Amino acid sequence: MKIAFVEPHLKLYGGIRRILELSNRLTRLGEQVTIYHPTGEPCAWMDCDAGTRPLDDLFAVRHDVVIFNNPPDFRPVRKASARLKVFYILGLYDKTKLKRFNPKIFWPIKGRMMSLKRALQLPFLKISNATWMQRFLQEELSISSELLVGGVN
Repeated sequence: MKIAFVEPHLKLYGGIRRILELSNRLTRLGEQVTIYHPTGEPCAWMDCDAGTRPLDDLFAVRHDVVIFNNPPDFRPVRKASARLKVFYILGLYDKTKLKRFNPKIFWPIKGRMMSLKRALQLPFLKISNATWMQRFLQEELSISSELLVGGVN
């Protein structure tokens, strides 16, 4: 299976580590995993079994799955060719503002919170990082999601 992750960078951050660990596990299971980010450079601070490529290369390949977790990255994911597109939700930022969110109302793209709201509107599979997040999305926003809790390395 061809799996693509779209990331803003591969610098030392907790969310990036989670993606690197997940991509390593998938690669070791025999999947063909590529991490796309602006420069395409390999990760310098952690072992990464997946390939890395510049973000522009995402559009030249058809993938089975494209996964993103940084809300502003939904734009290139929308244009990517894939059977399944996944928003892996690692954070919800300001839950108070999200409670006023109506998925039927168009939100202009402006800032990280607006990008999150827009990404939640898209018809992609949504995966929650924590049980509280999955409950909040369902109970407060009527958005269903699958649960994928990251393990401890």
